[in-house]
Amino acid sequence: MTIFVTNRFFLPGYEAGGPIVSLSNLFAALGSEIDFRLVTTDRDIRDTEPYPSIQPGVWADLGDASVLYLASREVSQERIHGIVHDTTPEAIYLNSFFDTLFTARVLLARRLSRLPPARLILAPRGEFSAGALALKAPRKRAYIAALKAGGLLRNIEWHASTSHEAEEIEAALGKATAGRIHVAPDLGALPNPNDLSNWQPRNPGAPLRVCFLARVSPMKNLAGAVRSLAKMKTPAVFTLYGPKEDAAYWAECRRAIGDLPSHITFEDGGVLTRDRIYGALAQHDVFFLPTLGENYGHVIPEALSVGLPVVISDRTPWRGLAAKGVGYDGPLDEDAFAAELDRLAGLDADAMTDMRSACRDYAQAVLTDPAAIEANRKLFLR
Repeated sequence: MTIFVTNRFFLPGYEAGGPIVSLSNLFAALGSEIDFRLVTTDRDIRDTEPYPSIQPGVWADLGDASVLYLASREVSQERIHGIVHDTTPEAIYLNSFFDTLFTARVLLARRLSRLPPARLILAPRGEFSAGALALKAPRKRAYIAALKAGGLLRNIEWHASTSHEAEEIEAALGKATAGRIHVAPDLGALPNPNDLSNWQPRNPGAPLRVCFLARVSPMKNLAGAVRSLAKMKTPAVFTLYGPKEDAAYWAECRRAIGDLPSHITFEDGGVLTRDRIYGALAQHDVFFLPTLGENYGHVIPEALSVGLPVVISDRTPWRGLAAKGVGYDGPLDEDAFAAELDRLAGLDADAMTDMRSACRDYAQAVLTDPAAIEANRKLFLR
């Protein structure tokens, strides 16, 4: 069967984060059974020029999917209408509720009966979490109200990555979504075994190597991470990986970095391409992400898969980590985060080696779970 997919960004881009990973892993898992046709833009989130390696406006095979790259100015109502008719899909799969470039145009075309009959599935990708909705809240409330009033949300099926996200979708959009929400976990991938060799045990008394890998935006809470590090009692090196997506927020983070005490060192690791992520993560001792909310958070199992204990907020699906011996998940309490990082810094080499082994085993079980692949298969093949 053919599935028409939209997402504003895709490979070879990487700065837009999780949805790119979610889709590429989905295509790898089910591309032999389903003809995925993805329409996306021709550049990464902050780029001003198209990818040099692609031919815009022409379908190209990329891994296990066919991809059509378009310049944003070419994404019109007529163009989308024509592409959908040409692909004659059994289902349309939209990624991002608040995307006005693709999602809004597809919903409007459908409302105007300009699309062929097909199931319409929408994956909000965590946009209805409390933390996400709190950002630019008035604008988002107005957008939801406009789509409801225009009848654009009728008869939509929803893809939630977790049961918690299903509850968030229903809370944000009302009970009309009840019974139309399908839960299918996002799919992950295991690292290359060679990447695991990048870790070397710390010498006694050496600073704890802490890393943060995410877009620099309020949702990811880098400023909170820096303030937590400032409260640590033990020495640490804090490395940031990720694009500075929000200039005003990055300025706030830089002020917090400037206030770090002398025993906490900050390093900017820049932006990592997908092929460098596992190797870079493996060089550290702990992954720290006090995020305001994630519907999945691909970087969390990626860190675990190379042996990093994770210290994260309780606003992700990754819960009960302490009981599993692979990290800590707790409320947005900077003192508590600092205490957990100090605890990890105090582990001896044997304890840290055992914990890293537990992290890898846990990630292996999660990322190779056949039930997750089957749930995604049922989402499309029902």
